[in-house]
Amino acid sequence: MLYDLLHRIWGELSTPMEAGAQPFRLLQLATLGVDGCPRSRSIILREADGQNATLVFWIDRRSNKFQELLRNPFVALSAFDGQRNVQLRLEGRASVQFDPQRKREIWNTLKPQSKQLFNRFCPPGTVLDDPAEAWSEEPESDSDEHFCIVTVSVDRVEWLDLSGSYHQRARFSRLARGWRKEWLAP
Repeated sequence: MLYDLLHRIWGELSTPMEAGAQPFRLLQLATLGVDGCPRSRSIILREADGQNATLVFWIDRRSNKFQELLRNPFVALSAFDGQRNVQLRLEGRASVQFDPQRKREIWNTLKPQSKQLFNRFCPPGTVLDDPAEAWSEEPESDSDEHFCIVTVSVDRVEWLDLSGSYHQRARFSRLARGWRKEWLAP
């Protein structure tokens, strides 16, 4: 049963965005800030590979996340499916990918409004007098200079089902070969 559950989790994470609503597409990413304080924010899951236990998302190179991941690559991610009352938590090590060919391949598939997010004149987190200032100028270029691909190598997956009268919780820890699977008290 636990093997089937892990397989189902990776199947749900791997569901393409085009397939419609996917409850685990929007994840909360937790990092350690450069000031040593915890930071959490939403990211959009772009790819998931159960065979290699990896997750992929994109960030702006000018964001605090970029520096945080370079300084300390250990991350935690979580998501909640409100329809099924299921929480998913993942832990692993993030790496910023610097393969220019892969970066360009993905960049070329982005919609213009997505590219615009990475080419605004002001970096994410810039203090503004008015929110409209972030969009007051046309993007500087069509460059992928600020676009970064992040891959998380997942070491632990926790699943918590709150839907029934008896809650269930399982943990999957990655080993050199395969996964250790265990039930936990909720």
